[in-house]
Amino acid sequence: MSELTDHARASVSSVADGEWEVDTVYAYGVPHSYRVTNCERFRELRNDIGTGTDKSLAEFIAGSRELILALAARVDELECDGDHEDGTVGDMISTLVQYPLDHRIVLSSDAEGNDYSPWHSYAEGVYVPEYTWSGAVYATKQQVAEDDDYTEDDLPPGGEEAFPAVVLYPRR
Repeated sequence: MSELTDHARASVSSVADGEWEVDTVYAYGVPHSYRVTNCERFRELRNDIGTGTDKSLAEFIAGSRELILALAARVDELECDGDHEDGTVGDMISTLVQYPLDHRIVLSSDAEGNDYSPWHSYAEGVYVPEYTWSGAVYATKQQVAEDDDYTEDDLPPGGEEAFPAVVLYPRR
């Protein structure tokens, strides 16, 4: 979440909770003007927003609370959609922290979302990019030193650009 979306949510919550409605004010049985009310707050306090004869303005104001919240959610989604050039554990944490702990993590096989699988396990490794969209994962020096399943051949080739990584594995 960004400072902008936090500010938007705080501004909306300071005004009123609940739905806002457009009420028509009649004079001599004819629509005279429009006002925006909120049954949670405005009606109880006899406080509403008069918009004169402009019904579209009243409808915009009435819908603005939900619109602002939806736009803030979309901005957060775009800022934290995992499309980080150099995705880090910190990026993942800042993305996942906004979701309930019982949500499952699902991995896509590609950027177009052609196949999905639940996240199953993870491992530490060294990532060596081969292209901008893919690469290879190798063992760390510590894994080779401590685990008999790894040998020197499992280390990344020398001279290659390599990054420490957490590798997520899907169920299938």
